Amino acid sequence: MSSMEKTPGGWKVLDRKAAVLWREYSFGPAKATTMVFRGAGDGLIVISPGSRIDAAALDELKDFGE
Repeated sequence: MSSMEKTPGGWKVLDRKAAVLWREYSFGPAKATTMVFRGAGDGLIVISPGSRIDAAALDELKDFGE
């Protein structure tokens, strides 16, 4: 089993070249996942963004796109 790359802010990198990342967060008593991938024009598409992701973790996404 290979180890997945993780950023200091907790993003798990599935594919660095395509900017596919995910991060788990708490949603009430349950867990949810934020997915990120690169879209057109180097922009990032964020699906199900957590409301309590700290600014430093969001800043890490700049390494992957706009």
